Amino acid sequence: MNLLIISGILILFLILFKIGQTSLHFRRLNKIPLRILVNGSRGKTDVTRLIAAGLRQRGTRVMARTTGVYPTLIDFEGINHQQTRKIPARIDELVRFIAAAYKKNAEAVVVECMALDPFLQEITQQKIIQSQIGVITNVRLDHTDVMGKTKEAIAKSLSLTIPTDGLLFTAETEHYNLLESEAQSRNCKLVRVEQSELDLPSNFPVILIKENIILALAVCQHLGMDSETALEGMIQSSPDRGAFSIVPFHGTKGILYFANALAANDPESTQKLLQKVQELYSGTPLIGLYSHRNDRSWRLNSFKKFMKSSSFKNIYSSNQFRNNTELINQLVSLEPGSLIFAFGNYKKQGEMLIQEIEKRCCHKQ
Repeated sequence: MNLLIISGILILFLILFKIGQTSLHFRRLNKIPLRILVNGSRGKTDVTRLIAAGLRQRGTRVMARTTGVYPTLIDFEGINHQQTRKIPARIDELVRFIAAAYKKNAEAVVVECMALDPFLQEITQQKIIQSQIGVITNVRLDHTDVMGKTKEAIAKSLSLTIPTDGLLFTAETEHYNLLESEAQSRNCKLVRVEQSELDLPSNFPVILIKENIILALAVCQHLGMDSETALEGMIQSSPDRGAFSIVPFHGTKGILYFANALAANDPESTQKLLQKVQELYSGTPLIGLYSHRNDRSWRLNSFKKFMKSSSFKNIYSSNQFRNNTELINQLVSLEPGSLIFAFGNYKKQGEMLIQEIEKRCCHKQ
């Protein structure tokens, strides 16, 4: 048997294996009655967790997967299972997630879209999840190196996950018409979720963005849930490790506060979090801290206007310091009562910074 024939047989075997795997995936997928795919520039992780928590409160056997700071599987009990990666992120991770949900007899899955590349976003919806309900949280100017240089281009990229013959929820206003047009081309009904006053239970975490809560609540209500039951479940939802938080920590002269907005990534979302901090800590001296990444230098340019216009008493950039120890020494020496607002990038130096702050933490807030 010559080499050409052997090569042909191997190629044929690989093609048949791939077809078999694809067929198996679709059979598993069709056994999961409800599939929800959450996309958008900001808030995907929170909205995914909140929708799943609401459904879980109703008794639905729901599994969720988020890809905030770390890929995480959330089981029927709401327990987080952080997943480790030995290789760079690949969307076939979602195929394994669907297999796990199928084996557990899940009645619903809520999935955060992990893809940034427009082609892979489309594959996620059309080939891997085939959601009946889609969510696009918002359109912000981020990941411009992959998704497009303008908000309009980014909106078009995000629209590639709109379900055909399905339902799409969005809180986006600026590019609503574009999303509406894309939804109509897929025979998808678009639900515009208006921001409104919402009386939250007193024990609801104040750090959650109300826009995300209202969006998740709209999805749960569409699925037949009353708001009280859905919110009861959402209260119990654990946040992503990189979620916005404010914690007190020990400085050399007294107590300081650290606001972790590192995962926001874009100036518009960061500004919203800063406004929340200013509401909660009115009159507190604000210190800005930009966490820099050399491989995300374009992001520094996008934040320059934000840094100039914000009312920080002082502002630092992590690349001003030789290492994290030098940076921490500067921060802990600030005047007591100061609040450090950290933003820009979570991974790499930002993550190490969080770990150092946690060592000095007084208590979670």
